[in-house]
Amino acid sequence: MLLQVDSHGVRSVRHRQLVVGALGLCVGPEGPVRRAGAPDRARQGETQRAQPRPVPPGDHQACGAPEHVHSGPGPLAADAGLEVQPQDRRACASWLHRGWRGDRRSGEVCGVPEDGAAPARALPDRARYRKGAGLDRGEEGGQPAQVSASPPRPLVVAHRGASAREVENSLAAFRAAALLGADGVELDVHATADGAIVVHHDATIAGRAIPQLSAQQVAALRLANGDPIPTLAQTLEAIGPRLRVFVEVKSLPLRFDDRLLDALRRGPNPDAYAIHAFDHRIVQRLGARFPALRRGVLSASYPVRPLVALADAGATILWQERTLVDRALVGALHDANMEVIVWTVDDPAEMERLLALRVDGICTNRPELGRRAVDALAGAAGAA
Repeated sequence: MLLQVDSHGVRSVRHRQLVVGALGLCVGPEGPVRRAGAPDRARQGETQRAQPRPVPPGDHQACGAPEHVHSGPGPLAADAGLEVQPQDRRACASWLHRGWRGDRRSGEVCGVPEDGAAPARALPDRARYRKGAGLDRGEEGGQPAQVSASPPRPLVVAHRGASAREVENSLAAFRAAALLGADGVELDVHATADGAIVVHHDATIAGRAIPQLSAQQVAALRLANGDPIPTLAQTLEAIGPRLRVFVEVKSLPLRFDDRLLDALRRGPNPDAYAIHAFDHRIVQRLGARFPALRRGVLSASYPVRPLVALADAGATILWQERTLVDRALVGALHDANMEVIVWTVDDPAEMERLLALRVDGICTNRPELGRRAVDALAGAAGAA
């Protein structure tokens, strides 16, 4: 019996006999995906040499649609086949937090490009509108602010930009995210028929499939706010080097892998970019071509073996649906020096609950609320 998990909880799906099940595949949002725990002939020799430990009950696996789904929070132990070495998180700063200021955030030091439009709605007073200063410019003569030595805080990641205020995945949404205090943005990409990498969530635009459109055809279309659909390269330039950029790869034919990677390599700050996907095969193959690229995997169900899934994909960040995050999952990931970003969280009370679990990032449509929650947590910790 397969189970599906959505925002309403766990619901059963009628029993299905699938050939892909025999092949070690699971069916996720992007199609069949090899289960992280399924046999891999190329890795069997390595696995045998590693002498994996037995799998404890309650172990969980991260996959877009795993073979088994836990109906709720439960105990989670280290994954079989991976020797977990607990590490002092205070002394081992992760990529997510390296180089981030502890006392000042992007919303305080960012302006809007001269040709850019400010968000239509009111923004916090601390958002500085400085004509001619890009999203990456600091207040001190346009220079980046100094890095603080204070402990890392959870990241505030704007889901498709500040999508509660502006049209999602638009340049206006990414500009607003910076002004509202986001540490990074999450965006979605597809490849056109001729290999252009465009920023858009859905696979269709005006009823037409993006993979069947040329770059020129997509460029002629307009979003609800009148803006064109941006390419990944245009988006990275508009964001600048200040913010982290987390790219969710929705669909990408193998022949266009280099197009996406070239856009990331040529962006203003390649060290600040990461990719993730529900299809873990995409994550794995992009990592093989660009080993320095930070990678994550998406999960919309309670993961059975998160460390195995991350290791198979060459990833270090688990993007986990917010209702399926518990202390055991976060602890197991942190013990292995992995990170977890939760999505999509817009309720302040839910943010507070997740931050108490010590998640590494909050992905939200309301970055101003995320900023407030993270700052409140830091203030409470400082007072203690």
